[in-house]
Amino acid sequence: PTFNDAMRLEQAINSIRTQSLSDLELIVIDDGSTDQSEQLIADIASKDRRIRVLRQNHEGIAGALNNGIGVVQSQFMARMDSDDVSYPERLRLQLSFLEKHPEVAALGSWAYVIDENGRIVGELEPETEPQALRLLLARQNPFIHSSMMLSTALVRRLGGYRKVLDGAEDYDLWLRISEHAL
Repeated sequence: PTFNDAMRLEQAINSIRTQSLSDLELIVIDDGSTDQSEQLIADIASKDRRIRVLRQNHEGIAGALNNGIGVVQSQFMARMDSDDVSYPERLRLQLSFLEKHPEVAALGSWAYVIDENGRIVGELEPETEPQALRLLLARQNPFIHSSMMLSTALVRRLGGYRKVLDGAEDYDLWLRISEHAL
C-alpha cells in the first residue's frame, strides 16, 4: 500500500522487482495519492508485467490491504510498505520456510532502520522462539508488519484487516491468526 510516498516508492518497488524469487506478483495499492505516486507506479508497471496496480479513493491502510488481499493469486502473500526496502533473498527464504512448515501461517523477520539517506541507524530484532512469541503476543505486537509473509487462505477466512482498528490492524490480525495456526 502507498499514500503520497512518491519519494521512496521507486526504491521500495525495485527491491521487490529484483528479488531472487522472480516468480511473483507485485500488487501496488495506491490509496488515493495526490502526489506523483500514480504516474510513478504506472511508469514502473509498464516495464514489468508482474506488477498489478490498484488505485482507490483514500481508505487508509486496512482498506488498501484488504483490496490487495482480494486479488492475491498465490498461496502466500508478503507485506511491505512503500517506505521500506526488502533484501534480495527475503521472499525466497520466507517462502521456502513456509512451504517446509505448513503449520506456520505467518512469518516475519528482523529489520534494519534506515534514514532518508539509506544509512542504517538501528535494528529491530523481534523474538524468534515460537513459545516466547506466543507469550509476548498476548501483551504486545511482536512483529514488524512490513516484513510479514502470510497464508492467503487463512487471512481471507479471517476477513482480512479490520478498518475500525486503524493503527492496530496488524496486531488484531496476528491475534486472530494465532487462534488458528502458529
